Amino acid sequence: MKNKIDTQLDWKLYLTRPYNLFFASIWYAWYKSEGWTDFFQLHPPTSLLVEQPNGLVNKYWLNDELVRYNKIKRNLILDNRQKIINAYQEAHKLNEQSRIILEKGPSFFKNLEEAFSFFCRLAALATVLPYTVLEAMDYYSIDDKDLLDKSQMLRNISYYPDLREKIILPIARDHFKNIGLADLGDKVFDLLTYDEVITGKTDKVPERLQKREDKNYFILQYNDGVENVSWERDPIGLISKIEGIDFIKVEVLKGSTAFGGKVKGKVRVILKQDEMSGFKEGEIFVTVNSNPSFVPALKKSNAIVTDEGGIMCHAAIVARELKKPCIIGTKIATKVLKDGDIVEVNADVGVVRKIK
Repeated sequence: MKNKIDTQLDWKLYLTRPYNLFFASIWYAWYKSEGWTDFFQLHPPTSLLVEQPNGLVNKYWLNDELVRYNKIKRNLILDNRQKIINAYQEAHKLNEQSRIILEKGPSFFKNLEEAFSFFCRLAALATVLPYTVLEAMDYYSIDDKDLLDKSQMLRNISYYPDLREKIILPIARDHFKNIGLADLGDKVFDLLTYDEVITGKTDKVPERLQKREDKNYFILQYNDGVENVSWERDPIGLISKIEGIDFIKVEVLKGSTAFGGKVKGKVRVILKQDEMSGFKEGEIFVTVNSNPSFVPALKKSNAIVTDEGGIMCHAAIVARELKKPCIIGTKIATKVLKDGDIVEVNADVGVVRKIK
């Protein structure tokens, strides 16, 4: 199917995460869930998700929808703070229930749909909500230490990653067996969306399997709740058009200073926890955003550079604790920098410069 994306629309990069097609569709499903639509009183956003060759997925919103969303977040914090606190209380209960679920294993749920419903509720309140609150507090310079502490606490104890790996994945694999896709193994996660799996729409598997073998990457679009999957041979070229940046020509990156200092070193791009074993003392840690599982590598780094984040993000907090030069919010570090690149990180002025 030919890709039909209007790159002239005012798309804005919102988040980047390492997802396959199945989990990218679940990522969007959070925004269709009652936990999100009821809380923010918003319809699910128009979204464009583009897979990169490195396994990262860029998620774009239309700018006017994103502006509206940001204003709602700001107004909630300033005018309806108790609604957030109530949601956080429910999130802690969901986290406690998650701990029990992890102890009992996948058999806790009757089927994939039941597990998915809980997963979306947990993600919406214990992961997405505190992230968006912190994001809004940083963007609008809102001073509320109590809400800041409560939001950071939830972000640090989220059970979302463990539930995904230890509960959702095994249940999904069993479901694939039931619909006759067991012979594909985990390849099926790259071939079908959650909605397609649940509704049994598996007729496109052979075509998509060939697309993957031909090194095509998925494009996932949602407009008025309608899902569309297409494929792209050159996703970086598409992303360049959407964002108006020629990544190959970029030699200097700019971001915000989380902690000052100036160092030179070799780049190591870390996108997932299982990539940390190769991280060496003194390297420059480059990632999309940081999380607690990255701390062992962050301690060995000479500097930290991220695509995302504000002054309250995990990378910024850890950098201040470790007194490591840190530049956050570059937006494109993981697209421009590669393992082995030699760079100068000048966190005093928020600039990363490629040397060779």
